[in-house]
This record gives sequence, structure tokens and C-alpha cells, in this order.
Amino acid sequence: MKQVYPNKTCITTICKTTTTVKQTFLLSAFVICGILMHNSVFAQQDSIPVLDLNYELPKKYYIEEISVSGVNYADKNQIITLSGLKIGDVISNATGDDKCRQAIKRLWSQNSYGSVDIRIVKVEEDKAWLEIQLAERPHIMRWEVKGLKKSKTKDVMEILTLRRGGSFSDYVIQSNVAKIKKYFAEKGYLNTEVDVTVKNDTILKNAVNVTFKVDRKSKVKIRKITFEGNEKIRSGKLKAAMKGTKEKGFAFHSIFKSRKFVESKYEEDKDKVLEYYNRKGYRDAEILADSVYKVPKRRPLFKRIFKKSDNQVSDSRLAINLKVHEGTRYYFRNINWVGNTKYPTEYLHRVLRIKKGDIYDRVLLKERLETDDESVMTYFYHDNGYIFARANPVETNIVGDSIDLEIRIFEGEQARINRVTIVGNTKTNERVVRRELRTVPGDLFSVSKFKESIRMLSAMKYFDAEELTKKAGGFIKPNEVESTVDVNYELTEVSNDQFELSGGWGARMFVGSVGVTFNNFAASRALNLKSWRPVPTGDGQTLGLRFQTNGKRYQQFSVSFMEPWLGGRKPINFSVSAYYSNQTSIYNPYYDYGSGYGYGGGYGYGGYPYYNYEYDSNESMKVLGLSVGLGHRLKWPDNHFTLSYNVTLQRYKLKNWTGGFLFSNGNANNFSLEFAFGRSSIFNPIFPRQGSSFSVRLKMTPPYSLFDNSKNYAEMNLTEKYRWIEYHKWIVDASFFQPLIGEDLILMAKAQFGYLGYYNKAWGYSPFEGFVVGGGGMSGYVMYGQDIIALRGYEDNSLTPYDNARNAYQGNVYNKYTMELRYPVIMQPASQIFVLTFLEGGNCWSSINQFNPFDIKRSVGLGVRVNLNIVGTLGLDWGYGLDRIEGRDMKRGQLHFVMGHTF
Repeated sequence: MKQVYPNKTCITTICKTTTTVKQTFLLSAFVICGILMHNSVFAQQDSIPVLDLNYELPKKYYIEEISVSGVNYADKNQIITLSGLKIGDVISNATGDDKCRQAIKRLWSQNSYGSVDIRIVKVEEDKAWLEIQLAERPHIMRWEVKGLKKSKTKDVMEILTLRRGGSFSDYVIQSNVAKIKKYFAEKGYLNTEVDVTVKNDTILKNAVNVTFKVDRKSKVKIRKITFEGNEKIRSGKLKAAMKGTKEKGFAFHSIFKSRKFVESKYEEDKDKVLEYYNRKGYRDAEILADSVYKVPKRRPLFKRIFKKSDNQVSDSRLAINLKVHEGTRYYFRNINWVGNTKYPTEYLHRVLRIKKGDIYDRVLLKERLETDDESVMTYFYHDNGYIFARANPVETNIVGDSIDLEIRIFEGEQARINRVTIVGNTKTNERVVRRELRTVPGDLFSVSKFKESIRMLSAMKYFDAEELTKKAGGFIKPNEVESTVDVNYELTEVSNDQFELSGGWGARMFVGSVGVTFNNFAASRALNLKSWRPVPTGDGQTLGLRFQTNGKRYQQFSVSFMEPWLGGRKPINFSVSAYYSNQTSIYNPYYDYGSGYGYGGGYGYGGYPYYNYEYDSNESMKVLGLSVGLGHRLKWPDNHFTLSYNVTLQRYKLKNWTGGFLFSNGNANNFSLEFAFGRSSIFNPIFPRQGSSFSVRLKMTPPYSLFDNSKNYAEMNLTEKYRWIEYHKWIVDASFFQPLIGEDLILMAKAQFGYLGYYNKAWGYSPFEGFVVGGGGMSGYVMYGQDIIALRGYEDNSLTPYDNARNAYQGNVYNKYTMELRYPVIMQPASQIFVLTFLEGGNCWSSINQFNPFDIKRSVGLGVRVNLNIVGTLGLDWGYGLDRIEGRDMKRGQLHFVMGHTF
């Protein structure tokens, strides 16, 4: 048997005994035990003699036995239990017996039966035998969705509320059809049709299979939006205020928005239109009427030119018309404060920042009073425990176009934090989370400290930062009766351990890298073998291992460890790292280096084939490094500031080296101290939406050359001169994030400056620790420890001066400016994707005397960033260099791959 339920029709159930509309339950509940009882309820079936009961004289009976009929799958004892009837209960043959009525109500509420009857099948004296007669609804065994692509089919299957073995009914099917239509309506498919096909299962009795055939039709788009009655504010401004309802066009507010029509967003946007009027002082503005109607679909240009339009309306194109009444524009006049006993009126006025004659902006008034971070309520009250304080602005007088206000303050009692609970930290130890919080039981509640706690949790990168920000308001549980606040942090843990596999080109060789970083390591559990799954976690420490190589010629290994809370009591950051690299020379045994004769190429540079080369272990350059650092958070000027110190010792050891270093034999030592001072108020480090970051770093060595001025460094042997390297290096970095449209389109502005200086002019600039500017910043190897500065749109190193004496690129001064527009595509716990477009410029010089902050090489371009928890940030950028570089012939467009690096 096949039953087809076309779209927009009522679906009936297929049961032997059924009630077609669930709302008839009340009728059946009373009538079955009442009127039907008079005729047949208390009568037996045809094969059983009719009981002789006198309904005019109600009589009470004790239930002797209860049986169930008409069920094939359900447990009969469970049905009796659900009914609430028990042996020994007293029932009556009177119309509408209460126990019988309640039993029917309970069984009907299971939505598993088409009909429910309770009959007396036997009577002996004051004993009665009952039978619960049920008609089971069919059970749903399988269901499928057709008519959609695989990805959409999967999405629709997830929103359906069907379950295998669940009861089949009109309501079940209609509710799921409604879910499908709602799902597509939110995506702009308002004309979606769903046909339901029901077939009996070929194996199981009383079971059905359901097929939903979905036809989305065309997406309904908005062709135009018009306004009537707006004489003071242009239609374009009102359209821009509608964030989720956009018409076709090239206006800036429409470029990044879809033109689909979603009714819920349209209703919100009508409120936004009125809010815009309120911001401009039109407090009486209202929407008198609005209409949404179908219009002809715009035909292609050539058809409009050569063919006559049929002017037929389209189901996929809409027009919207709103008729508004603007009213009078009002201004603030007198503002009085009432009820403020804790703080003087002049203090409140100063923070409100609204004066007589300002436009009467009710939205701004609410923000300045309550919602802004520096509002009156936050600045004076909510940050000092008065979380129950409220401000109620009341209009006391209207004279012409001016309004007098009385702001009534309810201060209430100060609230202290009662309990702070943490849930969702499945891997991270609670003490690691709790030490980052600024909300401590017993303290006065402060909104600023709560927000700082959310920022600190986001900065840990152990939890979903997007979800933290969205749900933060629900973490606070105030109790006004007891003047207390409970704070419950609901966390969603994400994996942030990272695996790196990358490659790059540097020093005329390809260098491959493999590395792993455990960002929530637990050294205290390292000796517990059971905790290595794969590594012990939960203490918030960082352990990093990295290996680089291009085979036998070059290898580098590094290890690092960081403890953010040394000793566990104060946020003192302790870090230690070590690395070792070994590079050997290669030569061609079939080539006479003296005469230049042979085959297979000469020395291993210059692009010659490598298959004839052999490695010479007697020619090598080894580099060893060790670094130890401490850092701590400052309380002044505010909690966002940090200060850190680092000590580094680096040793270059050369043996018969002919690979282009300063000298062939000997040692060079780089002993440095580094100081870093900075401030960061960024919430989500992966995709910051607001906040700023600023840092100044100074790295310096002792001024060895100043200890002995008698030496002639110009004539000194390089091995002796660079035995101890000296320099001072300054780097300034500032970035700023600001949302432009809603919370999605983000502007990032960044500026950088770097300078490598010297103590003694005779000693000169250090050949180490300089800057290499240009390209994507993914060069695989640098010989002298320079900082690689990316500047998209140009080739690697292309903006860096070339030092012929050392046969290497190095700049001693650089600056760089970057502006990006970022837009999120996916923001999920496991992955985040955003697209960007950029404009940046920068340059590099060999001397501070040549530095010109306006002499920059500019570029524009676009890119994408994908952040995966297991590998970190991956990106692809295409940049176009706007300026030519003297002496270089390169393509203006450059493609750059980014891994674990942000510009």
C-alpha cells in the first residue's frame, strides 16, 4: 500500500480505530467513560454476554484484574502502569468515572495510540474485570530525504525529530515538514514544497517507511526597497540601517550582504529603522504600514533590448514598501538626577557626556547610562558591587522641540560574589582555569573584572573563544534578595595542540620542517605512564619540539618549555629553550676546482645538480643556543600590561667552512639580554573583533668595543672582531582592531618599526640579528639569525639591501604599515575560516640615516585564513606590488603561502 501526502494537505493516520484530530482527546476522554459507557463501554464484545448494569443507580466496584488488548510491540505491564490503574482501586459505573478518565488521558498523552477504550468485561458482586483496548499507531522504521544535494540532505536529516520505532501520526509528519520549510525559509527559499510518501514496511508488521521529497524552488530575493513619507532622512540611510534585509544594488551596505528575504530578519530590521530615527532625535517616528509583494524578475539585458517583457510576476522576486511617519526632531534640555546618594550629580553628568542642546538620542542615552563599558551604571555602580542598580530616564516636560529628563537612580545594596563554579573543562585542571579569573568569592562583584576574566579565558586558547563571548551574559546569576552573585563559567574545551609540516627555500637549499607543540602540557604527570595518551595535559604548560633538515647537509633540532605560573601562586612566566644546528659542506669529486674542468657542476651553489655531490664532514658550521626568560603581568597602569626579560647565549662554531660565512674557522658568540614591555586588550587571538596590542622590545649585548678603545676594528681579523658580537635592537609593534559593520566586518590596522644599532661607529653594524623584508615570510633558513618580515606582493628578500662583503641580505632599519578588512566565514570550535583584503607598505634600509617613513613599497591583495586546531593557522594570499624595485625584474603579482604566521 502506498499513501502519498502532497504539499499543503492534511495527513490522516492509517489505524483501524483512530481519532483523526488530536484535539478531540477531551471529548473522547469524557465520552468514552460517560456517554459511550452507557451504550457500549461497559458492554462486552459480541462473543461475551452483555452485562446487566443499572446506570441509574451508580455502584462502586473493586478492580480484580486488568488486561490489555490490541498491542503488538509495547509491554502490557508497562501500559497498565502508565494508566495509573491498580488492582484494588475503586471505580464506578457512573458517567465520567474520574479514574477511568485519568487513565485514558495518561495513555493518550503517549502519542502512541489511535484510540483508547477501557471496558468492564466481567462483574462478580463488587468486583470488576477491566480491559484496556488500544489501537497502536504504525511505527516509523526508516525515513529519507530526496531532491537535495548530499550536503543539504545531511543537514535536513539532522533537524528531523523522527526516531526509529517512534509512532507515526499526522502531527509527527506535519511538524517535521514544518521544520524543513523553516530551515529553507531562513536561507531565503520561501516557496519550498515538501511531499511526503508513506509506504508499509515489507518486513515488519504495522511499520511504515517515510520519504520527504523536497523542492526548494528558487531563492526569494529582494529586488527593491522603497520608503514613503521620509522627508528628513534619505532612503539610502534607512536601507543601510536594515542589516539583514538588502536590495539588489552596489551600495556599500549591500556589497557584503545577501539579498534573500527572511521574515524574522525583516521584522528585526523594521525595528532598526525606528532605532535609526530615534538616534537622529525623531522620538515619535513610526512605521504606519508596510507591504511585501511579488514583482517581475529582472530579465537579462539582451532580452530586455530585443524582446518585449511579459511583465509576469515572479515567485522569486519581492519588493518591499514601508510608509513612515517621521514626526518632530527633538533635543535634550534639562537633565536632573534623583536617588543618587553614593555619587555626586556632577560626576554622573561628566560620565553621561550629554549636554543641553544635543540631539535627543534615546539609543545613545541608554548606552551612556547602562550598556557601554564606560556608562554611568558600569563606571560608578556595576564595577563597585551595585549590580542591582538601575537608571530609569523619565521625560518630565516637553517644550516645543526640547525635552526635560529626570534620571531616577535605584542604587540598591552592594552584592558580593557567593560562588564561582567552572564546568566543561574536561582536560584542563580547575586550578589552571581558576587562577586566570578575576572573580573571587567574597569580593564585591565587578563587571569589568568579569569581562577581564572572559578575556583571560579566551587568551588561554583552551576554550572556544567565540562561544565564551556570546554566552558570557548567562554566566552571571544574581540574587537580589540576599545581595549575592553566583558566577558559573560554562566552557567548551577545544584541542589546541599543533602539528607542523612545512617547507621553505633559503640559503640556496630546500629546508623541510616538522614540529609539534603541546599547548596544555602537564609536566607534573610526566612520570605517570597512564597519562601519556598521547601526552599528559591539564596544567597549562607548553612543550614544543621542532626538527628541520634537507638531508645530510643541514639539520636543526629545537626544544622549548614554558610555565605560565612559576610556583603556582603568581602569573610569573618562566620559559627555557635550546636548539642545535649542524651544516656541512658539499663538493663534487669529479670537478677540478682549481682549473674549473669536470662535470656535474662546481660547488653546491648556483643551481647545479646535486646528484654528483658528496658531503665533507671536515667542513661544518654548528650553532648552539640556550635561552631562559621570565615575564610577569603588571597591575599598573592596568591589568593589560606585561613586562618580560630574556637571557640568550648563541654560539657559532666553524671548521674549514667555505659556505659564505664571515670567516672559515673559529667561534662567534652572541650573548644578549632582551626586555619586552607591552599591553594587549584583545579578546579572541584567532579572530580579534576589537581591542588593541602594543609592544616595545629591546635586545642588547654588552658594549664590548667600548671597554677597549685602542683596538683598530677596521683592520682587525674578522674571527677576532666577531668573537663576541655586539648590537642593540629595537622593535615596536602596534595593532588595532575595530568592527565596521555589526560584529563581522573587522578593520585591522598595524604598524611596525625595527632598528639594529651599534655602540661604536668603528665597530659598525652587526652582521647578525638584522632584518630581511619582502615576500610571504616563509623562508626556510637564515644564516645570521635575522628577523624575516613579510611584505606581500613582492618576492622574498626583494626589499632588503644586499651586503656584498658577507654575500647575504640584511637591513638594519625597517618599517611596515598594514590595513586589513576581515570577514568571518566559519567560526566553529574545531576550525575558523575568514577572508581578508589588504593594503600594506614598507621598506628596509641599511642605515638609520637613510630611513624615511614615507618611502615605502606598497601592495594590495586578498587572502584567506584557515585555523585548524591540530595545525594552527594556514593561509593563502595574493598580493600585487604597486611599486617597482630598482635593479629587479619580477612579476607584480605574487602568491604567498602562510603557515602558523599572521601579518
